[in-house]
Amino acid sequence: MRLFLSFLVAGLVAASEGITQVTAQSPPASPQPDILGTWDAIERSYGGIGSTLLLSPDSTFALILGAMVDGKYSIDGENFTIVGDEPGSKPDTQKLTYASGTAILSSHGCSHKLSRTDSVAGDSGLVGRWKFMHITGVPAWWEFTGDGKNRLRVPIQVQRGKFSITGNSIALHTLSPERADSKLDFILSGDSLTVSNEAGLHKLVRARTLIPFDVQQPARPKRMLCTPRR
Repeated sequence: MRLFLSFLVAGLVAASEGITQVTAQSPPASPQPDILGTWDAIERSYGGIGSTLLLSPDSTFALILGAMVDGKYSIDGENFTIVGDEPGSKPDTQKLTYASGTAILSSHGCSHKLSRTDSVAGDSGLVGRWKFMHITGVPAWWEFTGDGKNRLRVPIQVQRGKFSITGNSIALHTLSPERADSKLDFILSGDSLTVSNEAGLHKLVRARTLIPFDVQQPARPKRMLCTPRR
């Protein structure tokens, strides 16, 4: 659980600096089908803070800043161990149990109750996509694959609005939390997307949908749901 806390502390610091606004205008136009979906930033700050861009078929978008933790996991009986892909990441072992269709991870006196968000068969164990309330009091999403990989996403700031595409430019009309128009030039190459604005180049990779397209700005955490024992 201490692993999770370190990611979120770093995330709240990053969030306080705000999300870099991108530049743009343009009336709505039909989005290009091959650019729709979920795009994860390749570059992330220390502690796993990065951005996810969701482009929906209904021309709405969500730009999410939050904890993005990718890594590997293993299960040995009730022992669940994860280790992040970041250099220097250390294994974190927790107790894994199941109850009434939920998965429960417990460690250091705290626990997370995970609920499925997909239709994976009930005998698949932990494999699939899950949602849970993070220890800091905000919703989080977690995916486990059959080959021992996992993706954890904890949104901190969410921008939502409408988008349109003209040529190789994406026009973003942000509606919340504040109204703003912005523009990104992009280069699409298979499952790689490079976008650019006055702040520089940003490389993203296509990812399986984990955070839902209708994600909203999480409420500011009022308190820790649990304080892990050392």
